[in-house]
Parts: sequence; C-alpha cells; structure tokens
Amino acid sequence: AFVLGGFEWLFPYLQFSPTAPQTWLTPTIMHFSAMHLVFNLMWWMYLGDKITEQLGKRFLVLVFTVTALASNWLQFAFVDANFGGLSGVVYGLLGFCWLYGHTSGNTQLAISPSIVGFMLVWLVLGFADLLFINMANWAHLGGLIAGAVLGVFIASRHKKSKVN
Repeated sequence: AFVLGGFEWLFPYLQFSPTAPQTWLTPTIMHFSAMHLVFNLMWWMYLGDKITEQLGKRFLVLVFTVTALASNWLQFAFVDANFGGLSGVVYGLLGFCWLYGHTSGNTQLAISPSIVGFMLVWLVLGFADLLFINMANWAHLGGLIAGAVLGVFIASRHKKSKVN
C-alpha cells in the first residue's frame, strides 16, 4: 500500500499488465490513500466474514479471485493500467452476497436494500464524475457484475444439489 509512503517504486511491479499474468491480481493490494484502504478493508471484513461464515474460506477465495480478475481486466480494457485498490473486489463481494442471498433465500448472506442502494448510488456518482476523487469505475462495475453472476450460479448449483 502506498498509503505509508516510500513504496511508489513498487507500482511498476504491481501495476496490471495484460501480458504478465502475475499482475492480474496485484492491483488489489495497492491503495493510494488511507481513506481508500480503510474503506475497502471495512467492507472486506463485513462482506468477507458473511461469506466465510456461511460458505467457508474456499468460497471467499473463489469470489476474490473471480471478481479481482473481472474488475481488473474491465478497468484496463476501458481505461488503462493506472489503478489500484480492493474496491472492485468489494463490489464483487457485494454482488455475490446480494444475489446469492436473494437467489438461495439465505438470509444470513443477504444484504439489506439500504446497503445495496448506498453502494449503487456510490457507483453511479463515480461514473457521473461528481466525487472529489478519481475512482476505477469500470473495476467497480466489473466486480459487481462478476460477483452477482457468480452468486446466482453458485446458489442455483446449491439448490440443485439439495434437490438431488
């Protein structure tokens, strides 16, 4: 994290590069302000704990990997490689919990409409460029979509396995 200062030299090594698969997840560990880091970690703990408690650590790792890949690739494809943060994954966790909880009926994993509304408004404000910060909006959207699709897919698989 560049929050602490003096680590800017790491950016070229952690920056997303389509030709270097070892960098496809690394932007998630870079944060450019203390507020960015704290905000992302707060959501990571809240949403990640929900997934871990209900489905286990394996599913948290799966959701992290899928949403990090989707969010990083989408941000790179629509903008460039100058981004970092866990926000795309946070939106992925949100999408996963929201639609897994809704599809499966698992109220422990469900997300309240007010939290979903807040995060969707934040997403729209980012795309509208009405905020005082530069955000990786495509990473947010990519993570949300990937998490939501994964949530529906896994919930439907779990429903199927309970029927059989």
